[in-house]
Amino acid sequence: MYYYAASRTPLTDLVNDCLIQAHNSGFDVFNALDIMNNKEFLKKLKFGDGDGNLQYYVYNWKCPLMPPENAWYHASAYCAIQTTFNQYHLDQTKHLMTSFDSNSLLQSTLQKQKKLILFMIFIFFSY
Repeated sequence: MYYYAASRTPLTDLVNDCLIQAHNSGFDVFNALDIMNNKEFLKKLKFGDGDGNLQYYVYNWKCPLMPPENAWYHASAYCAIQTTFNQYHLDQTKHLMTSFDSNSLLQSTLQKQKKLILFMIFIFFSY
């Protein structure tokens, strides 16, 4: 977890919901840094210290070429958006997240990452 926001839901509850959904979706890793207010939930939710080697995450792969005016849609999967998130934005985000090379050997991992990113967008806007 890198960027998130919750106005009424306690942060620990929000992250706990994300952990449950990640587990139910078959994810192997749920990564969080000890920045911002993350220390509120790291110990309580039994996060372990990492070794600092982050591999096989979406941000380690090259993003496909896209017009500069569309780049912020990709960033919306990671950042708090201050505009109304309507169906158009969701469709654009889904399109960008599915535009990775479908012939890649890492297709399964990418599918899991896309599901988690879309889930985190859903959680962000449902709280």
